[in-house]
Amino acid sequence: MARVVIVREANHLASWFVFKLYQNDGQVGKLKNKSYFDGYLNSGDSLPIYTFGHSKDSLALIESPQPGATYYLLLEVVPAEEDTNSVYKRSDFTYRLSEITKETANKIIIDGYLNRLSTEDMTPFAALHSNYGHIGIRTASGVGFSSYDAFEKTNGGYVKISPGGGSLYGVKLGYTFNRFFDGTAGAAYQVSTLSQILNNASGNFGRFILSGDFLAMHMLTEKNFLGIGSGISSYKNPRLMLDATRINNEKVILYYKDAIGYQVFLEWRLLIKRVCLSANLRYSTVSYDLNRITLNGVPAVIVSGSGEDYQHLDGGGLDLELGFGYLF
Repeated sequence: MARVVIVREANHLASWFVFKLYQNDGQVGKLKNKSYFDGYLNSGDSLPIYTFGHSKDSLALIESPQPGATYYLLLEVVPAEEDTNSVYKRSDFTYRLSEITKETANKIIIDGYLNRLSTEDMTPFAALHSNYGHIGIRTASGVGFSSYDAFEKTNGGYVKISPGGGSLYGVKLGYTFNRFFDGTAGAAYQVSTLSQILNNASGNFGRFILSGDFLAMHMLTEKNFLGIGSGISSYKNPRLMLDATRINNEKVILYYKDAIGYQVFLEWRLLIKRVCLSANLRYSTVSYDLNRITLNGVPAVIVSGSGEDYQHLDGGGLDLELGFGYLF
């Protein structure tokens, strides 16, 4: 093994550009602006073993590192017009490599407050840890399977409302076992609105949701996972509000009993260091039973045959959910 230290001072030029470090076509590290790489490489003399960039844009730094030796290199990013001989060049910048002493390297690292890039800077967090937790936020939008008459239109027909689907906002906390099995608990609020925006009336169906999910994942790549899952949800304080005060001075609120529902879903995850991005398509089923009604804040009842039957509502739906999480 041979030790190689490469330092890159802070520079506004190409500060966004990350150099990839390879050995024998395998990535061993990265070099960002204001950072340094300090690692051990295999010794050998069969191939150029340590390169920048991809194979078509590579430059051998050390052809045959000697066992037990230490090499110190300085990477300088410069305007393209200052160097016309570099192998790796873009239209606006290129780089220069030069060998430096240990003292010079240490001085640059200390005086420049350079950050050492660890293995986690090049490898997804989940690839380093079999078990890990995650916490995040979630948002979703969906459609319900059933809809109910809310208001009659003057030109005929009805404006409807669905107890399923709608907009969802929430949080989730989970734990992944052996990289492929995940249990997640979530809390969210979801609300459905009228099928048509009205100038003189409004309505919505809202509910709080506490959920528990189990997901079995399949690794597509080192960072991408695809899984199928199922779960159970508790729907708290579901209520339907129909406000027609500007029409006939009536505001009706229908309160439903807490309900238990079930869901199955297909989920994709992308892991970038400690960040998790996710998307899932979720099928849910739940039904609501009427508990009580108020009319302008006063207890009321539905007269049989007077209109839509709100005694039992189908709250099933199909939702597309996006998530953003942090791994720990």
